Amino acid sequence: MNRPTKSGFDAAAAADDTPIIAHHVGKALAGLPDNASRYDKAAALNAYVHLTLKRTDGSIAQTADEVLVAGEAVCGGMSLVLIKMLDHIGLRAEYAFTHGGLAAHSMVEVIFTEIVHGLFDPYHGVAFYSSSRGRPLSILEMDDFVHADPAPVFYVRRSLDRSLPLSRENAYSETDEDGRRDFAFPGLFTDADGVGLGNSGFVSFIHAELAPGTTLGDATWSPGKPEATRPWSALSQLQRPNGGYVSWAYLLGQTSLGYRIGHIYTIRDLVPGSRYELVLKIANAYVNANSITPDPAITIHPALPAGRSGFVSLDVRGFREGEDYYPQTARKTFTAETAEMTFIAAATGDIVLQSIALLQK
Repeated sequence: MNRPTKSGFDAAAAADDTPIIAHHVGKALAGLPDNASRYDKAAALNAYVHLTLKRTDGSIAQTADEVLVAGEAVCGGMSLVLIKMLDHIGLRAEYAFTHGGLAAHSMVEVIFTEIVHGLFDPYHGVAFYSSSRGRPLSILEMDDFVHADPAPVFYVRRSLDRSLPLSRENAYSETDEDGRRDFAFPGLFTDADGVGLGNSGFVSFIHAELAPGTTLGDATWSPGKPEATRPWSALSQLQRPNGGYVSWAYLLGQTSLGYRIGHIYTIRDLVPGSRYELVLKIANAYVNANSITPDPAITIHPALPAGRSGFVSLDVRGFREGEDYYPQTARKTFTAETAEMTFIAAATGDIVLQSIALLQK
């Protein structure tokens, strides 16, 4: 796999022979007093990641160190860095996420105590905090606060004088001074199909609708297509007829970030007695670190009406830019019993889909 090379971004860390995470934690907390609260430290780390890393599409960094060396990341990479920095100062954190809305989005849930959790979004540079309760807010509390006035959020000032030490006082404001619109609070939550926590053990189900002849994504993707740089690009940007995003329909199983994703396929306009085939094309298939099986696999189960499951074992294989691309395929052939049927797709491993299609046999 291609790896990012060192840039001038981290020259100081490399020269000091200091672990990268420790180096950046020191820089992020330099403006705080020694007796700063754990919340202020978490907020400073969140602001530092947001202000220091460039937001980009298609980052290939796989670890927190690689993200910091590259100096850029998508929301998942920024969240990974923040979690590692928080761990360095003794704060436990998990991945938090939304799916649906404008796009799937990764954030960080910090566990201050068993009761008090706080949601931080390094990609957009915000921390969620209830002024009325005087404490940070969990992603699980957002339904109760999304319509609060004033909104329970501090914005990072994009116009912050970067020569100043980073602190809560000079990084955050109760209003967005720069008029940014990429963070649409509370739309990030109200427009999403759901929210959840990575590593919670719970499965987030992505619902997609199909009819005979429907293809979600691009089943004919090949390298060199200018409109889609990766096999899963089309499926990751899938929209419903009402304009809402399906989001994360390209993921299945337990991802490397801890998310557990399942699919529900509602299939309509079937002709009872006719034969059909549900076809999933797979771009990446890997075994999760805690998997009990040696190979990734997909199970497709008819849930309504109930029926026999189809199990497909997959090779460990992933998409590599610049190399020949051969997707793997999982198929479930069935006879329609009713005009509408529901299937559930689950996976062992970390699966990235290229397309989902329903064909008539």
